[in-house]
Amino acid sequence: MFTAITFGFLVMLTGPTSASTPSYPISYQVFDPQISHYKVQDGETNTCGPNGETLYYNHMVSAAYYEGEWVVMWSAHVNSMEVETNNLNYMSTTVDGSLTNWTQAVIAFSDSNQCVNPVAVPYLGTIRQWQPELITVGSELWCFWDITYGAGADNLSAWFSKKTSATAKWNNTKMLFGGNTQPVIDGQAYFINPAGLPIRLSNGKILVPAFFDDLSTPGSNHRFGGIIVEANGTAWTNSALVPMTSYEYEQADDGYEVAVYEVADGHIIMMMRYTEDLEEASTVMHWAESFDYGQSWSPIDYVGLEMAAGGGSVGKINGRFIASYIDHPLVFNIDGTMKHQGRYGAALFVSRSGNPKSFVPGNCITGPNYWAIGHPLMTVHSNKLYTVYSQGWQSPSQDYGRHIWMSVCDVPSATN
Repeated sequence: MFTAITFGFLVMLTGPTSASTPSYPISYQVFDPQISHYKVQDGETNTCGPNGETLYYNHMVSAAYYEGEWVVMWSAHVNSMEVETNNLNYMSTTVDGSLTNWTQAVIAFSDSNQCVNPVAVPYLGTIRQWQPELITVGSELWCFWDITYGAGADNLSAWFSKKTSATAKWNNTKMLFGGNTQPVIDGQAYFINPAGLPIRLSNGKILVPAFFDDLSTPGSNHRFGGIIVEANGTAWTNSALVPMTSYEYEQADDGYEVAVYEVADGHIIMMMRYTEDLEEASTVMHWAESFDYGQSWSPIDYVGLEMAAGGGSVGKINGRFIASYIDHPLVFNIDGTMKHQGRYGAALFVSRSGNPKSFVPGNCITGPNYWAIGHPLMTVHSNKLYTVYSQGWQSPSQDYGRHIWMSVCDVPSATN
């Protein structure tokens, strides 16, 4: 919905274009969308654990529309803390297309009821499945995710799962790169973590944004790149790494969620959360560009978009690029300890007149509870934006439920 007003606090998408002094009052058109919210998983009342326990931790969520239903996947385990053991990927779908009616969540990739070849959990107590990223490709549903368990590099692997119909079971494949579980780039092995929604490129291939974990110092040097998958899903390769050109970046250890979007044929922009330097809000989000369908990348640089604080996605509709991002940053003390938990909401960031690198902070799309928001990932469907996200606290001493939500809103028109 659009409202013509003299001044507004929402996204002002049009205004005076002349360089001369405008006459007053100035009229703007303001994007004022209708937004609704639907709970997919309750983090305090569910009984979806392997033995009927409550899954308090529900996070790293993505969604895809497939054969008339919404499919939502996320990582979950039985207490509220992140990076815990026994973390598995779960799945829920709408019933008869209704966003108010969801199936009970089930283990997606390690259950013979759901998979042709369920992924074994050989070291129960140390398993961690992570970040399922969904995309519909033709008549198939694909998911990219990763798994860690036990000790040693052999247990760090990226996976590709797909199903050929809504009633079919998942088929799971461990991804190899040059015959190795971890690709070797410039003499160094990296563990690839799919970390954002895949996109279909104009050449038909699928690009999966990812961060690459340097196995010489696991968990302490995250780089950025992608997995390039053939259109038929039978072959893939890793991209080159995004160059890190400054001392600060070379010492990086805290780069995470990644989003990619195609501006023109072969021209792709990657946006990522990089939290090594949180002193200024404008230094959290970064980007790089590719002009060869994601095979190589320009050096990383600041976006300069204040308020955006990571965990998002970017899509294009009606000639505009629209991003969904957390719009309140984490804040740390100078000694690195957390000052307070931010991430109090997620918002749309709308491009100015289709400019792919100029975004206006916009409308909040999350619900009324001011709890920590995680990873708002957006899918465009039927001229609406469907965004899934997690919401809730984590505590080592108390199990607070972290819930899974979906918001639905309309989009700016092509002329506004």
